[in-house]
Formats: sequence, structure tokens, C-alpha cells
Amino acid sequence: MNEDILADQNLAELATLLIPIEGSHLILPNVSVAEILDFESPSAKDDVPTWYLGWLHWRTTRVPVISFEALNDQPFKSNTNDAKIAIINGISDNELLPFWGIVTRGAPRLMRVTSQEIVEDRETSAGPAEQMLVSVHGEPATIPDITWIEQQVLKVM
Repeated sequence: MNEDILADQNLAELATLLIPIEGSHLILPNVSVAEILDFESPSAKDDVPTWYLGWLHWRTTRVPVISFEALNDQPFKSNTNDAKIAIINGISDNELLPFWGIVTRGAPRLMRVTSQEIVEDRETSAGPAEQMLVSVHGEPATIPDITWIEQQVLKVM
């Protein structure tokens, strides 16, 4: 199945964002990210998993904010000076989750890539929130499992 993700790409080039996280990057199509915000502490909610950091008001919407690292059972530093929040367009067709936020470790970088420039990492096991581990131009990156992530967020909401 993982080979299909890379092989089925019919586009010659895809505009992506390389989003820094602890020790790696998330790679997402540019159109899946609505906005990058300066970090602000989300409003906390009681009795939630550690990866669910709370919510913030963005435009006219209440947006849940998560830590990808914590959701993926990896260490997470909550307070860093370079933190941002990437607002992700929801794909679940659930009106409760039109957007959600993810804490980043700095500003994302726009990158145009072809399927030949993304190499699957077959040496490392993917975590629960990762669809595939890859290398992009020699940099480690993760293709996140957006559907799974949104299911987890909806369970907490």
C-alpha cells in the first residue's frame, strides 16, 4: 500500500509544505494548510489526552490544537520560542472539524517535489499517526495519516 501513495502521483510536481516537528518534518500538500499562526497557548480542556492541547479561536471558528509528536507516542516539548500553529483544513466532512491546528517547531517551508524526490524510509517503523516515513531531498519527513488524526480529534471533541 505504501508504494501506491508514491506511485499513484500523476502530477509532475506538487506544491508542498515541509512543516518542522521535533526531529523531523511533516510533508503536506500546500492546499491542506489554511494558515500559519504565531504560537498562542490553547484554552485547555480537562480530562483529555496529553496530545490534545486545547482549542483556540481562529477567525470565527473554534479550532482544536494538537501535538503531532505526542499523538504519535513521541516526546514533545510544549514551550519553545520558535513554535507556530499550522491550521489544517479538515478532510473528514464532519461539520464539527472544518479545521484543526498542529504545533510546529518553526515556520514551514514551501517546497515543490516530484514523486522521484520522495524516497520511502523502509528502515524505520511508522507510528500510529504516520502514513509513511520518507526522505525528501535527503531530509527526514513524515506523510501524516490525516484521516486517523482527525478521527482521534473527533473522539476527544
